[in-house]
Amino acid sequence: MTADDISALNGDDWKGARFGEVWKQWAEHELALKLVRCDGGDKSVLGLVKIGVTRQIVGGAISLRDNLLETVPIYRYDKQHRQYRGIGRVLIARLVAASRAQGAGGRLFISPVPTSLPFYRALGFVPTRNPRYWRLKTLEAEQLLIECTSPFEQSGIVEE
Repeated sequence: MTADDISALNGDDWKGARFGEVWKQWAEHELALKLVRCDGGDKSVLGLVKIGVTRQIVGGAISLRDNLLETVPIYRYDKQHRQYRGIGRVLIARLVAASRAQGAGGRLFISPVPTSLPFYRALGFVPTRNPRYWRLKTLEAEQLLIECTSPFEQSGIVEE
């Protein structure tokens, strides 16, 4: 992301963003990435992700945690008539790739907002002993990565 992306975050598409002010603070950080639409001249920001760090979690597994992601509100999982689908899935796949690169085997540890639980459950996340936290294990992470790689290679949606 760049400082120029702040104008997109102030636009109509991002009204209702849960973490709008947080994204503005992360705009120029190297771990904050955007997923953009690149067909024609349109470079709309469809989603944002901030890559966290690997840490040992309860039970001893190393997982990527302290991540943040958000899909542009008009394309969220719970919207029935959205133009694009799979944005959140691709953002999670990006986190899985970061987890692998940091030696955590694709494992993720998250604290989702309650309204996003169906989305995370559909991706294979399971609750931990503390219901505020959910995790994605290695096998499910690898499957998600496989599912996300091929459709978006030709879709015109890329990470910047």
